[in-house]
Amino acid sequence: MNKDHINIENAYISIYESVDIDVNNTIWYHGSATKRDKLEKGDGVDGVGLYLTKNKQRAEMYAKKDKHGNVYENFYIHEVKVNINPNEIWDCSKKYDLSKYTNAPWLDELIQKHGEEIKYMKGLSAKIYLGWAHDNDQLLKHGFKAILHFEDLIVLDLNIVKEVN
Repeated sequence: MNKDHINIENAYISIYESVDIDVNNTIWYHGSATKRDKLEKGDGVDGVGLYLTKNKQRAEMYAKKDKHGNVYENFYIHEVKVNINPNEIWDCSKKYDLSKYTNAPWLDELIQKHGEEIKYMKGLSAKIYLGWAHDNDQLLKHGFKAILHFEDLIVLDLNIVKEVN
């Protein structure tokens, strides 16, 4: 293995490790092309939600250019806080018992083939296996109001968000 490969491998592994974030005591940033009176959900890589990040520069990057390549000069960065019960956060780095969310035959088949432990998956994989990769309404139906995707927060219930700037 060359050095670049080792660095890439280590970076890949580190992004899937658990991240300890005090979600309620963090200032979160949301970039938009213009200042909005009311924050709204958008459709992103992980489905519909209000996409927040701890990294202000990353929020600026998203605000400057939309998914169609349009560049905005007068973008705005919203600073927000959230108020959420930690049990209402789907954490992509933590394990979930899939049997709590589905009784589909495919889960029994997986367990028979790979053993009981297979039903415990990290949130990112679990969301895909459950067929919820882009369907956050399913998470809402199960009482989750946000997704912690490593150091980003995707808010599913806008009632937990309060702007601070």
